[in-house]
Parts: sequence; structure tokens; C-alpha cells
Amino acid sequence: MKMHKLSALGVLCVLFVAVPLYADDAEEAAKEEARRQEAFREGVDSLVSDLNYKYYDAFIRSIDQQDMVDRIYGLRLIDQRVKKQFADNLENSWEPMVQSGAGIARAGIVPAWGAPDDGVRYTLLGVESRGDRGRAVVRMDLDNFQFNYQEYELRLDDRESVVVVDWVDYLSGVSFSESIGRYLVLAIPSKTALRKMVDFQNINERELYLLGEMLNTIAAVTYISPKLTDIAPARKSPG
Repeated sequence: MKMHKLSALGVLCVLFVAVPLYADDAEEAAKEEARRQEAFREGVDSLVSDLNYKYYDAFIRSIDQQDMVDRIYGLRLIDQRVKKQFADNLENSWEPMVQSGAGIARAGIVPAWGAPDDGVRYTLLGVESRGDRGRAVVRMDLDNFQFNYQEYELRLDDRESVVVVDWVDYLSGVSFSESIGRYLVLAIPSKTALRKMVDFQNINERELYLLGEMLNTIAAVTYISPKLTDIAPARKSPG
């Protein structure tokens, strides 16, 4: 009986010591999470405030360029000549590309259509995060009482500064990386790339050729850099 009492007393002593330690750990984790959430809110609020002043440099600098380029390339069947041209011109084309987008589905941070003469009004609707990952939704006021929305995928770097990973543009219906990726594929679309893009499997060679010509015509007037058109090969109709 005495041994049982001593054992019970030992367990109670361990619990009295351990519970405060667990409580301290939980409190510290909660403080850490609160600090990160505040870093997200302050960082995004600052970026949106700059956008309202038409100061785009801070937003552009917040993007991890190499990570975004990797997302743009992804598993897409992009002609190697187009990739080289894109990489060679990236230093000069990056800023206008982020601002205005490229291709048919423009998903830049400045709307390609419907922007008021005095500039777009950006409103931060909300920020949510968990750990070092987060997202934010921003509304853009357009002409004639219309609106667009963008949802930003975010992360915190080692200094707890906000990094913009990618974003989805609601009007275009695609992410920024997807829109640029499609643009690069369509610069010189191979048959394999076109087949991968279409939803139906029974497309014949003639239909595939006509689709490619149509996309080339559309893409020719939406390039960021006309130099990409210089490497497009002449193609003959299959008849």
C-alpha cells in the first residue's frame, strides 16, 4: 500500500512539473503564430497601399523571380528557342509583364481593361495565414461600377517579409504563372503542345494546323517583346 502511495505521489509530481512546461510551449507557439499573422497583415497592407499610389516596385520586388519562372515553365511544352528568348529578355520585360500581363488572358496587377482614367483603386478584403504560408484577397475598382478580384498566394521569408508566390486573377480565370506559361507555349506551338491543350482527342492534322495558325495570329498582337516573332518558323499547310 505504501509503495502504491509513493508511486501515485511520483506521478502527481511529474504532472505538476510537466503541465506548466506544456502550457509555456503552447503559449510560445501562439505568440509565434500571432507575430507571423501580424507580419502578413502589415506586409500585404503596405503592398496594397503602394499599388494605390501607382508604386509597383515594392510588389515586383516581393516576387521570388526564379521561383515564379519555375512555375511559369512547369511541365509545359515550351519551345527551347522561346525559353531562351524569354530568359534573355527577362530583365527588361519582367516589370511590364508583372504590371500588365501578357498573351490573351492578361493577369497582371494592373487591369488590362476597364481601368479608370485616374487609376485603379485597390482594397484589401482579407488576409489569412498559418505558419509561414498565407493568402490575401484584393478588390480592384473598375469603370462603370465593375470590379475585379485577385487572390495572392503568399509566404514569409527568413526575415518575415512577405513574398508573393503567385496570384489568381478572377476576370481572366487563371493564375499569373499560368497566363504567362500559355503565352510562351503559343509563341511557337508544337503539335504535341497543341494536342495537350485541347480537350478532345480526335482532332485531325488539318484541324490542328488551323488551330495553330489561329493561335499564332492572336498571339502575334499580344507579345511583350516582338523579338519572339522573329524566331517563329514558317509553316506549310498540310493541305
